Amino acid sequence: MDYSPQDVQIKKSFDTVTLKKMGTSALLLVGGALLTYLSDNILQLVGAFGIPDAFMPLVLAVFTWLINAGKEYLKGRE
Repeated sequence: MDYSPQDVQIKKSFDTVTLKKMGTSALLLVGGALLTYLSDNILQLVGAFGIPDAFMPLVLAVFTWLINAGKEYLKGRE
């Protein structure tokens, strides 16, 4: 498989490929944090309880993983 120069990641460089990966990672983290925030506030509104603080990092990781799983599921060739 031949790669064009814009598809290759260069070591010790913030090239286009690296910046795209970093941007995708940032969007995944923001999405996970937003879903965690919304779910906690919805739980507080509906049931007068929220996600315990001790579980927040786990919930954030799960939501971020779910977003990435959905992205990867939709990605690729037909």
